[in-house]
Amino acid sequence: MTFVIIIIRGDGMNLEEKILRISRVKYGENPFIEDRIKKEMEVIRGKSSEDEIDFLLFLKENLDQNILIENLPFFSFYLLGLSLINPLPAHYYNEKTKELIFVNEVEYGVDLEKKDGFSRDGFNIDLSYIFENKIYFEVQIDKKYEDRVRFWVLEYYDYGPGYLWCIYKGMEKCGLYFTHFIYLDKLNPLYYEKNIYQDIDIEDFKDYLFGYYLNEKIELKNVYPRKATESLENFDYEENIRSFGDFIYLLGLTKTFTRAYSLFIDFANRNYPSNREEIFAYYLDHGLDRERAAKLACDISFSEASNLPEINPEIDDYLKKITHTWDKTSLVKVTLYSYLDYKINALI
Repeated sequence: MTFVIIIIRGDGMNLEEKILRISRVKYGENPFIEDRIKKEMEVIRGKSSEDEIDFLLFLKENLDQNILIENLPFFSFYLLGLSLINPLPAHYYNEKTKELIFVNEVEYGVDLEKKDGFSRDGFNIDLSYIFENKIYFEVQIDKKYEDRVRFWVLEYYDYGPGYLWCIYKGMEKCGLYFTHFIYLDKLNPLYYEKNIYQDIDIEDFKDYLFGYYLNEKIELKNVYPRKATESLENFDYEENIRSFGDFIYLLGLTKTFTRAYSLFIDFANRNYPSNREEIFAYYLDHGLDRERAAKLACDISFSEASNLPEINPEIDDYLKKITHTWDKTSLVKVTLYSYLDYKINALI
């Protein structure tokens, strides 16, 4: 099968210059924003490939689907249209004046009060933990485009497709060196929506989570391994979910599997780490260096840890019993994708 397309590589700008140009159009020359972009680009250059991101931007322009990097909440990717997650701290944004107001007292943009002339955003994802890990890009592609993408990979790169690897649980993965393409027979409908960013209404999103999702989709129990939320089924826990932070904390615990462990969960204090970033922060707060804290967080999350530092007996015992837990990016992504899927299907 042959696909005729002229691939023009580059427009005279490097990737960082492209991203800075986009950010200045949206936010003006904002030192906080530009510093974050530069830090992300340093990590990308050091641990992965700018060239592969350029290729994803090429796919974005030439395939009739959204191209989304599933696993990395880089602000740079959000600006490029390669992620739906704005990872900045909670903030207000005025599109006309380009004014950006961060609100330190509020954890997530979802929980900000309405403010005339301003939108609300920011899922407050600290990249410190992510920066300590390997960087790769996971992208879902409609299987009908598989031959086309393989062909373009060969055309785009002089060195070929890098490597083709594994069939895993029915999902064929074909990757470059840092990009894993997952070809699926069916994608979430949001992948085919134009201007998907415009479909995210913060108030509607919050109503969906605290209404339908909390009452219909949250699953507290599992046969085996057990979830950290097993004991919650006998309590009116919903009344303690008052913010998006509470919701993400609960969702994280429902994705945390343990060795037959039942928790007393105090939502006011969020007394147990509920995702990898919180485990990482726990060890950082108690004096461990970033590299060791990140390794412990990763090892604990995949039941590979041994000889944990002795800090707080109760929390240490909990961490020893974890067999798997999610990262914060995946938790935020689940809420956004579920909301958009619900909204799109309601319009069909």
